[in-house]
Amino acid sequence: MKKFVDKKNNRRSEFLMSNLESLSVMDQIKNNNEPRKDWMDDEWKMILTNQFHDIIPGSAIKEVYDVTDTEYAKFFKEGKSYQDEMLNNLIKDYKGTIIFNPTPFTQNGYVNVDNKKYFVKDIPSKGFKSVVLNNSNKAKIKDKLLENDYLKVTFNDKYEILSIFDKQNNREILKNKAMIKGYEDYSHMFEAWELRNYYREKELILDFVKVEQIDNGGEKGFRVTRKLADSMIYETISLYDELDTLNFNVELDWKNKNLMIKSTFPIDVNSLVATCDIQFGKVERPTVENTSWDQAKFEVCAHKYVDISEGNYGVSLINDCKYGHSLTDNVIGLTLIKCTHYPNEGTDIGHHEMSFILSPHKGNFTQSDTVKKAYLLNNPFIVKEGKGNQDADYSFISSSHDNVVIDTIKPSENKDGYIVRMYETMNSKTNVTLTFGEKVKKAYLTNLMEENINEVDVKDNKISFTIKPFEIVTLRIK
Repeated sequence: MKKFVDKKNNRRSEFLMSNLESLSVMDQIKNNNEPRKDWMDDEWKMILTNQFHDIIPGSAIKEVYDVTDTEYAKFFKEGKSYQDEMLNNLIKDYKGTIIFNPTPFTQNGYVNVDNKKYFVKDIPSKGFKSVVLNNSNKAKIKDKLLENDYLKVTFNDKYEILSIFDKQNNREILKNKAMIKGYEDYSHMFEAWELRNYYREKELILDFVKVEQIDNGGEKGFRVTRKLADSMIYETISLYDELDTLNFNVELDWKNKNLMIKSTFPIDVNSLVATCDIQFGKVERPTVENTSWDQAKFEVCAHKYVDISEGNYGVSLINDCKYGHSLTDNVIGLTLIKCTHYPNEGTDIGHHEMSFILSPHKGNFTQSDTVKKAYLLNNPFIVKEGKGNQDADYSFISSSHDNVVIDTIKPSENKDGYIVRMYETMNSKTNVTLTFGEKVKKAYLTNLMEENINEVDVKDNKISFTIKPFEIVTLRIK
């Protein structure tokens, strides 16, 4: 039974390769271990080849996926082994429970240890820290109710969400109930390539089967079982003690063709556009259908998040492996599966798992921490046990401003120093300072081909410069 689909494999492989490159730099600097650059180059070529336009969207034939499934499985096995090896090298002198944060932000969040969820805070950017794991018990769970200090969520008898009340901002998030909806999906000619707007004319009701309460220490919620035709849908909806997000994990045992399902959230905000994540930035897309161009955008692409905001309030939907969204009338719809039978008879038949979070925020999108949360959902903390005798608190690199995202840390192609690449994500000209945890002797501004342009000043292992809106900046560090 197929466990992953290629969009999820692609998302996971991109983040794992980013981790491997960053860790290989740290491991070389601290322990003088040479990066496995030839192996990483070969795996990057595999990942990029599998971004071919018929592989990643699910429109290739079965024989193609027989190959890519094998390639990805081999990469994840070898890559995770290499990641563990380098992490163990880095923490060998430190003691206790050590949390590695692969994201470029100082983060608070949860880790899973022995099937219990523990809150950890102030884990440094691109670094690690020793922590003491303590369990709290703040979130409340009752019949048809979830509540913590931030959100109050109520359900109907079928455990569709009737209300999500934001206690911090004193406002209701939903204008109607949030639920998973089913649709028939019959294209004119090209099933795997097309989604026609008439799919919206016929909604299919999922059958409610049962509900179970879950309690994982710092997390409480409901696991709801539903059915659509021959397929089973298992939706876990939960709150964490210390987080202001509503969390979803959906597992599918999918057996149907020409059906699709969406998780839908009718957001009670006033906005004509939604903000959508793209590589190295964001783009705004319409939430109205005033023109033929708007109407053609009944389904749009976005990477890790979409956000709908008015002047002083907004809501983001952040996912770990999905790309198809609908946004009409400020109803955020996340397409969970679209299953066809041509050209691959068994497309998407099997087991699927995906996670996403609903994140309300004060202020508009540029004032939110959506990007920060999106990175952690897609590239979560890693827990290690140290055997040394020191407490760890280490950051290889950090940015003074969260809108300047450190995307890449890697060995340079000519083996002359290390490459650090970052981008500005909020359309804001910013005076930013990078702080390094290691001694920096020299630094150079380069182009994307890693050719030096000019030397930049380094003071106390800090580099300060001005980055333009949406600019990509590459530095060579020695």
